[in-house]
This record gives sequence, structure tokens and C-alpha cells, in this order.
Amino acid sequence: MALNLIRSGLLAGKNCVGARYSHHAAHKFSHALKNGGQTNVTELSNGIRVATEQNNSPSATVGIWIDSGCSSEPKELNGITHFIEHLILQGSKNRAKKQLEKDMHGLGAILNSYTQRESSGYYMTLAPKDVAKAIEIISDMVQNPILNTDEIEATRKFILNELNETENNYEQVAMDHLHSVAYQQTPLAHTKYGPTANIERFTKADIERGIDLIFKGPQMIVAASGPISHDQICKDSEKHLKNVTNIFEKNMIPSLTVNRYTGSDIRVRDDSMSCAHVAIAVQGPGYSDPDFVVMDVAASLMGRWDLTHGGGINVSCYMGMVSNMDHLAQSFQSFNLKYKDTALWGSYFVGERMQLEEFVWHLQTQWRRMCIEVANNEIKLGKNILMTNLICEREGSVNNANSIATDMLRFGRRITLEEWAERINRVNSAKLHSIGENFIWDRCPVVAAIGPVENLPLYEELRMKMSWMRY
Repeated sequence: MALNLIRSGLLAGKNCVGARYSHHAAHKFSHALKNGGQTNVTELSNGIRVATEQNNSPSATVGIWIDSGCSSEPKELNGITHFIEHLILQGSKNRAKKQLEKDMHGLGAILNSYTQRESSGYYMTLAPKDVAKAIEIISDMVQNPILNTDEIEATRKFILNELNETENNYEQVAMDHLHSVAYQQTPLAHTKYGPTANIERFTKADIERGIDLIFKGPQMIVAASGPISHDQICKDSEKHLKNVTNIFEKNMIPSLTVNRYTGSDIRVRDDSMSCAHVAIAVQGPGYSDPDFVVMDVAASLMGRWDLTHGGGINVSCYMGMVSNMDHLAQSFQSFNLKYKDTALWGSYFVGERMQLEEFVWHLQTQWRRMCIEVANNEIKLGKNILMTNLICEREGSVNNANSIATDMLRFGRRITLEEWAERINRVNSAKLHSIGENFIWDRCPVVAAIGPVENLPLYEELRMKMSWMRY
């Protein structure tokens, strides 16, 4: 009996210690969420918003992000934002390309830029003491691009070569095809490159129209992260971006167009390829709808997997487990691509030849579980994955500056990690099942497939199983 009492005491003590440790860990995590960097936001006289977070990162990142991407372009100018992005990197009227490269090298800075469907950006990472110089350089680049014939032709040649290379990036090609059929005849169908015909004929006048469309005060964000001064960044931005206005001089006022979704598919059969690249999705809520968080959790729960991952049959992602055991695919990833008024929620996979039918059967079965079977203890995994990803998106000055700008462009304010945690914690099985009913069950999917796709079920069969999977 004494031994039993000792054992009981040890077990009780162990449980008590575990409880204290769990509570302490939860307290520390909650404290960390609350004590993230404070975001300071100031609107300048020309409508540009400056958003900064001061932290102890050894580097600083500052840049200009724009609430305009290829989906803001009229059809005849599709590709102009990406064209301007590369033209700007050729230098400015005040700073030729050679001088720009010399200045960047002297600062030890890293300059990055991007163009997406609903946004674009230019940002620089460097030592904190040189932030003022970075603002001056980026402001000069976006306001004073070189528009002479030589620079335009050099940019044209570069983009055409880039476009040719992109043809071998099958994931990007598949996702561009997915958008083209999901949002037919609407702005989200555009690619950032635009048609080859557009790239080949863009003139100086077209570029001027594009610049007038993009760089307007109310749709520009100056964001910065690191050991920086908000007030000083505001002063430098006001000084160097004073010529930016909100007046559209080239009759290029952007129009608001509804991005109509159409369930459909596109298949590019190429039996010379070793594997098929397939994307399948349904329409989800855009980030203006609070329910997008539930779909984010669902995408995290679906997971991702690659043939090079370890774990074998013990991987947590079900689709990865069946792919590994039955040799169905080489990789799989879920996604929730959110835009202002819509989203594409689904999966992209690299499937083995003649195994596509079985893979898609497993995939749609998992979608069925999202609608009616997933329990709260399983949903916790997806919530943890999503929260971890959100935390990692703020690690380091580069990620954090991009995160600040993304929140400002999407929501008009910074969303704290504490608020994200509260939103994610509200997701439960009842909410997930309800969202599944609204956006997954009996909905028309959109499919894009490239490669040896003869084994991929016909669209009619895929559509039928979107309701069959309920029973």
C-alpha cells in the first residue's frame, strides 16, 4: 500500500507539474502575442500612409507597396505593372543603372521588387543607419524612371526571356491557367506578364499611362521594420515623395469590376512529360469576409507534403501518407488564395502518370470530411499550423515589413498576432462544417492540368462527386 501511495503521489506530482508547466507556457505565449511591436501609422498630405514597427532586428527593411497589380490593368495594358517593375530597376533620370548598382553596393543593401494580381512592391533591406538613404533611392526610382528607347527595349527583351523560362515552371503555369478559367473575362484572369503581344508592343505612352495608374498617394504604403524611427521615416517620405498625387492625368482612373467565378477546367495534355501538374479548387470568401479565416484553417488542415519529406506512413498529412504509400504523387500542397472579393481554395499536386484518378478520389474524400466529419481535436492541428505560419511571417525585418504592408493594403490597419489568435481560436467543427456546406459541398470546381492527364477524371465526374461525397 505504501508503494501504491508513493506511486500515486508521484503521479499526482507529475500531473501538477505538467499542469503548472502547461499554464506557464500558455501564459508566456499569450504574453508574447500581446507584446509584439507596436505599429505606428501616419497619413501624409498626399494620401500616402506610413506604417512602421520598431524592433530589435539587426537589419531594417523599408519600401513602397502599392494597392495595384495586374488585376488593376485594362486588357490592352495587361502586363504593364510587371514591365514597369523591371524598367524601374534599370535606374532613374537622376541615377543611371550603373550608379544605382554602385549605390546599392556601397550600402550593402538588398533590393527586391514584385508584382502580384492585387499588389506590387519595392523594398530594401540594409543597415538601420542607412534607412533615410534607402527611402531616397526607392522614391527616386518610382518617380523618375528612365523612359528612353534603349531602356525600354532592354526591359522588353528581359521580360520576353523571363516569360520563356517561366514556361518550365509548371506550378506557376498551372496556377495561371487556374485563374484564367476560374475568372474568365474578369481582371483576376490576367497574369502578371500579360500576353506576349502586349509585351512586344508596349510604347513609352503605354508606360506613362501605367505609371499614372500605379503610383497614386491613396494606394501607396511606405512600410518599415527594424530599429527605426517612425517620425524620421515620415519626414523622409514626405520630403522624397512630395510629387506623388492622387490625380489620374492619363484618364486611367481604375474601375471596380466584379471578379465573377466560373466553374470550369482547362487541360493541356503533354505525354512527353513525366508527371502531371494539377490544380483543383473551389471559390472561397475573400479577405473582406471574416470567414476567410475558417478556410485558412481548412487549408492548413489539408496540409502539404513532398516526396523528399521523411516520415513515411507516419506523416501527419493524410494526402501525403496515401501518396507515399501508394506512389500516387510526388508532392501536394493546399492553398487559400485570397483576394478582395473572392478566393480560390484548393490543392495543387504533381501526380504520377495513370494515378490521377485515385489521387483525386482521395482528395475529394478529404474535402467531404471537411464538410461533415472533422472534429475539434483534429481542427486544433490546422489552427496550430496556421498560427505558426502567421508568427513566422513576422520574423525578421523583411518578412515583418511585408506583413505590415499586406495588412495595411488588405484591411486598412495592422492585425495583431493576439487578434489573429482570437480569430483562429473561434474556429470549431460546427463553423468548419458550415463553411464546407457553403463553399465546398455541391459547388462547381475549377481545374487546371498540364502533362500526361489522360487518367484525370472528366470534369462532369469531378463535379458530380462534389455532391456525391456527402453520402
